[in-house]
This record gives sequence, C-alpha cells and structure tokens, in this order.
Amino acid sequence: MTTTFRVEKDQLTLRRTGQLNSEMVFRLGYAHDSLYQMPFGAFAMRVETLSLFYDIVPDGGSIDLSYRVTIENTQAGLVEYHMDIRAK
Repeated sequence: MTTTFRVEKDQLTLRRTGQLNSEMVFRLGYAHDSLYQMPFGAFAMRVETLSLFYDIVPDGGSIDLSYRVTIENTQAGLVEYHMDIRAK
C-alpha cells in the first residue's frame, strides 16, 4: 500500500492505493465524503477536519492534522497526525 499526501493552498489530500484505496480531503470547516475500498468490500467514510497546519519548504517541513472519522454514519474516532518531512 502507498500513502501520499498532497499539500495545496488551504487543503491537504491523503490518497491510499494498493490493497486499500481511498482519498480524503482535509480543509478547515469542511467534511469530505468518500468510499474506503478494501479487498472484501467498501464502506462510506466521512472525515471532518478539526485542525490543519503545514509549513513546507524545499528542504522539508511539517504537517499537523486532526480530524474526526465517521464510518457508515457511525462516529469511529479522532485521528491526529504529526509529520516531519525531509527532502530525499
């Protein structure tokens, strides 16, 4: 499985490909609905961005993200990411 984060103005997109396939869009004040596809089936998922901060420069940077997850209309939890990024 490959997980990719794409940083755009006021938005972060997380994509998973491989055994699991999904796309989640994070933007403050925004809820994103998508399908989370797994080998045995798919389920509806909603992510609600609670906080988003990123500081990306050519040599790397950091991302802080907090969001609420709802799966099939049932609240499933709170996720928090802190990522330190380095250039290859």
